[in-house]
Amino acid sequence: MIKNPYMKILVMEGYYDLATPFTAANWTMDHLDLSAQSRQNISYATYGSGHMVYVDRGEHDKMKKDLVEFMEKCLPR
Repeated sequence: MIKNPYMKILVMEGYYDLATPFTAANWTMDHLDLSAQSRQNISYATYGSGHMVYVDRGEHDKMKKDLVEFMEKCLPR
């Protein structure tokens, strides 16, 4: 993000993920040495599931919706 200030990040995380805990991802993002402007380029999406969000159909649908919305937001108009 330092080299490309236009880069956007979507952190997708399950509340019950024991492989990559969401609190660790949030802590990492919070402790990056980024400007306030760069921090605005980070989005979060959370799911009531574990590591394999796609196993639960409802969470899978939410994940797809979140990803599509993120991609549409990032595309130039």
